[in-house]
Amino acid sequence: MVTMQPTVRDLDTALETLRSEDPKAAQSADSAVQWLTAGEGFDGVTQHALQDFLWYTLPKKFLASVETQLEVADALGRLLEMVGLSRYAAISRSETTRDCIKAWDKDEGLPAYRRAQKGSGVEPPDTEELAWGTYFGLQENAALSGAAAALEMAILAGDLEPGAPGWTKRQKEITRAWLTTSNAAFEGKTPLEAVHAERVEDWLRGRSDARRSLLERIAARLAEPMAVPEDAEKSLEPLRWFLSAAEQEIPLTQKHNLGRAFVQEAAARYDWWDFFHRLTTELEVPYLRKLHHFARRLKLVRRKGRKLLLAPAGRRGLKDIETLWRTVARGLFVGEDFEYAVAEVLFPLLITEGEIPTDDIEARLAPILAEQGWSTRDEWGNSVPIDERGAARGMWDVTKIAVPLGMMSKGGDWQDRSLELTHFGVATGLEGLRARSVAPRRNIFA
Repeated sequence: MVTMQPTVRDLDTALETLRSEDPKAAQSADSAVQWLTAGEGFDGVTQHALQDFLWYTLPKKFLASVETQLEVADALGRLLEMVGLSRYAAISRSETTRDCIKAWDKDEGLPAYRRAQKGSGVEPPDTEELAWGTYFGLQENAALSGAAAALEMAILAGDLEPGAPGWTKRQKEITRAWLTTSNAAFEGKTPLEAVHAERVEDWLRGRSDARRSLLERIAARLAEPMAVPEDAEKSLEPLRWFLSAAEQEIPLTQKHNLGRAFVQEAAARYDWWDFFHRLTTELEVPYLRKLHHFARRLKLVRRKGRKLLLAPAGRRGLKDIETLWRTVARGLFVGEDFEYAVAEVLFPLLITEGEIPTDDIEARLAPILAEQGWSTRDEWGNSVPIDERGAARGMWDVTKIAVPLGMMSKGGDWQDRSLELTHFGVATGLEGLRARSVAPRRNIFA
């Protein structure tokens, strides 16, 4: 690691010495060391791991008073000093450690822990290639630890100075370089490749064997980012027009729906209304309403009072079609709502099989969604597994964004409807599913 680390024998000898001087401190230090090292010496312990123990594990998971937790930290510092780890000892007995432990007693522990780790410089930042999750598999945990060690070494070598001008940019460069360099610890792969492979396997696993079988049919096509389709600009024109309007401000109603004049203009522009009576609200134009909420969910637009304005992400999307397209693709599958679960099955189904009658789609979707735990209510209000009727609602919700943005087309008539992906829809679906498959895993309880 960064310095010559003490062996198990070194630790045992130091503990015996401390035990003869202060039995209580030795017991506290021994508990801390066992948690940190699992009895295997300090070879795998980094500054990041030590701080994680002191600032998170100790105050959150050791069932003891604040005073006792502070004593454990101090005792660990004494032991670390005895085995020659003066820098780690200083962290154990620092004001930052004391402040973090006390913060947990005030229900302010998590933000204090995050601030302290970030400020230390050894917390690996997100990069363009990888955003860290809040819970990890073995490969991601190893990648995080390795990146943290690389940052620690850079600080010791003077290559990174936390708090100095431009230090976060350099921190990201060091992290990215480590993630994208082949490493024997990852069987010759780069850590990034190993993390992505682990995430894909976790994504494929799911709760439904039928879902996994379907996704495995396209998994090989998700290995690399898709090229931007040639017709991206044309297909996304309704969204680009909507964002351009937001750049000039779109008036909203008292209930924050789109203003009547704008609704009428949009419906006429894209032929989204073919009834005789005059439009009064976006609720009457499903494609427009979906587009509005899709743009807001992706933070392309923002509301200010009774006006809808272009957000920074929307401005970037207007300037660069690739940025907008990749944002839209990811947005199709990001989230844990029912609609996204449907999209995650519907797109692969259409990618692999082409045009399919909607009745057949509903029959295929329902059992997969039920296996994943989705349910509905029967006529008596009891929770029952999702049926074809429930699957149909989810399917049509997906079409409300996929059709107006040129990803999907409807065939047949109202009695015998079918759905099919366009070339643009296939590319967008694959790109979105790729992003979904390697997305960070989130622990809602973290």
